[in-house]
Amino acid sequence: MKWEKWFRHFKNYMLAINGDSFESHRKKALLLNLIGLEAEDIFEHLPPVLPPSGTDARDYDCFSEAVDRFKKRFSEEPHIVMERYKFFTRHQQLNESVDSYISALRILAADCEFGETADIYIRDQLIIFCSNKKIQEQLLRQRNPTLREAIDTAKSVECTIKSFKLINVDDINKEIAAVALNDTEKYEASNKGKFSKGKQVSINKQISGYNVSKTFCDKCGSKTHASQFKFCPAKVKECFKCKKIGHFGNVCRSVANRRISTLEESKCDNEMEDHFVLSLKEKVSCTNKFDTEKTRKGINCTKIDKEPYIPPDCEIVIDGLNVKVLADSGSPYTILSDQFFNENWDDKKLEPNDVKVYGFGGKEIDMLGFFIADIKFLNRSIIGKVYVAIDGLHVIGWRHQKKMGMVLNPNAKNPVYLSDNIQSVQVLNTSTDKLELLLDKFKNVFSKELEKHLVLLRDGRTLIGYLRSIDQFANLVLHQTVERIHVGKKYGDIPRGIFVVRGENVVLLGEIDLEKENDTPLQQVSIEEILEEQRVEQQSKQEAECIKIQALKERGLSIPRADTLDEY
Repeated sequence: MKWEKWFRHFKNYMLAINGDSFESHRKKALLLNLIGLEAEDIFEHLPPVLPPSGTDARDYDCFSEAVDRFKKRFSEEPHIVMERYKFFTRHQQLNESVDSYISALRILAADCEFGETADIYIRDQLIIFCSNKKIQEQLLRQRNPTLREAIDTAKSVECTIKSFKLINVDDINKEIAAVALNDTEKYEASNKGKFSKGKQVSINKQISGYNVSKTFCDKCGSKTHASQFKFCPAKVKECFKCKKIGHFGNVCRSVANRRISTLEESKCDNEMEDHFVLSLKEKVSCTNKFDTEKTRKGINCTKIDKEPYIPPDCEIVIDGLNVKVLADSGSPYTILSDQFFNENWDDKKLEPNDVKVYGFGGKEIDMLGFFIADIKFLNRSIIGKVYVAIDGLHVIGWRHQKKMGMVLNPNAKNPVYLSDNIQSVQVLNTSTDKLELLLDKFKNVFSKELEKHLVLLRDGRTLIGYLRSIDQFANLVLHQTVERIHVGKKYGDIPRGIFVVRGENVVLLGEIDLEKENDTPLQQVSIEEILEEQRVEQQSKQEAECIKIQALKERGLSIPRADTLDEY
């Protein structure tokens, strides 16, 4: 803070407390007390000041002498050119009111030594650098206005513009609300009887919400512009909810259908999962995304409705016992009742439950745990988890159905049957006809230039490689398998699919099945984690080998070839 400004505040304080009647030594004490310790220390080392010329030394008291000492120390000669530069380059800021701009100009003009011409310069600055063109036009129409006349004109136009904006925005909001209400009435008329009370309240809230904010875009949700803004980013975008052009999903007013679980949306992981059993009312034909042959078009997607859909039943064999189960397409898990489990396998130990399963109506099913069993349907069998539920139904989940190639078709004579195609292809041998069949099936893989494929080296490093020609592919041995890597009690699986083995490399091609099954009591981790474990283990072995070789060298012993690092 400048000395002049601070001393002006001090004089106002003295006036408020009637300080002019105080003796000079008391006023000096107040001055030093209010100015602070740092300034008081500076004052002690300031040289004394002689009385101004023409002033009687007897009238020059200690308070006046202290003020002059501070003034000489802290006052600066005004830089007239710099101060006037600041004044003449001060423009009115966007959204800055006329009063605020005039106040800023007066403060800057105080140090410019304009004298009696200060008002003229301030008036000229207002006219030249006014940010609103309409105000500027009105000011230029006046021949030679005074500063007061210019300020009054500018404030009058400013007030008119603000009032017009408020009126205009209110009219726009009313028009938007009327359009929204009209659209809602049309929607209600075409869907008479389908609205519940809760939905109607929600729609009314949406309509009334248009008047909450004076500036709101119902196309993108922005509060910085109205819906009529021609540069709105949502104008040419597609809504991810209703797929219509012209608005974003965050402001979409369409009633979205809630889906619980579909074959395409279901994912498998090792964490606790939520799934629904027998929650299916309406059968929706869809294609399994892993089935490139499109032979399994009868698989049903799950959808919420008022009544449960009862899927077809079939008979499977679990650890040698025949069990009649429902072929459920809503749940990925195979489930047995606790009564059946206790009657037949009272000696089996259940592993802790790791999933959440819900029945019709959203009620959670009490799960006791799971066990690993051999599951067989007709002439095909797999190893997988079987969950046990309290008072549960016997259900075979869609994961096990898919692994065995089961097809659901409720309208057929046999609603559950086996497909000739398991997953993408059956297990292939190296015969010429099988090789030609596979080459023909995946010929599109090589049609794309520099197609990327996963390459897993046996030492655990994962690289990205390229297969550029079908001739490279023709000489490879073909398998359908899972590449499993063990480190201690942990293991990681590369996803099932069609693998091409070449020397020490395994190249993944074709359709990838992301499903993983915990078929052993070992701990399954991500493939990235298991590869890191393997790398650390190999590094430890190499470090131990280096220590061993160093010890042999220090003793002067020969190093056997098998112990050299060349093997690693």
